[in-house]
Amino acid sequence: MTKEEKRFLEHRPVYCEDCGGKMFYQDAGMYQCEECGNIALDDFGKIKEYLDEHNGATAKEISIETGVELKIIGMFLKDGRLQIPNGSKMFIKCERCGCSLRNGRYCEDCTKELAGQLEGAFYESAGQKPVTPYSRPSSGERMRYKRNR
Repeated sequence: MTKEEKRFLEHRPVYCEDCGGKMFYQDAGMYQCEECGNIALDDFGKIKEYLDEHNGATAKEISIETGVELKIIGMFLKDGRLQIPNGSKMFIKCERCGCSLRNGRYCEDCTKELAGQLEGAFYESAGQKPVTPYSRPSSGERMRYKRNR
């Protein structure tokens, strides 16, 4: 678990500030007290609420207005929970090839390639040959049928 993930979990409301009752997760960063019905937001909920009112805000603006650290906003972008809006001049980089992304850790091409490598590694660890798309067999590998004698 990264430092950002630990900090995010620390900012999750567990007990109600009004009555001390236990908070239960409802949806999209919103928690509700089982005793008094009070609603509280975690960092993601604060960001979502801010973006609902200020569509297209920058990460810096979101951080200043909500108090959520830029690193946690970056974590949500990499996890795919937030997305940089169309037309933005700011992007995050693919961790493999460096191309520009609106969210996630890897671009589509790198994701496909990494998935293929992972599949091949899985079969190799199981002692099997990786399954590859059909290719024409060489002359020595042609299918034959058994003759009855």
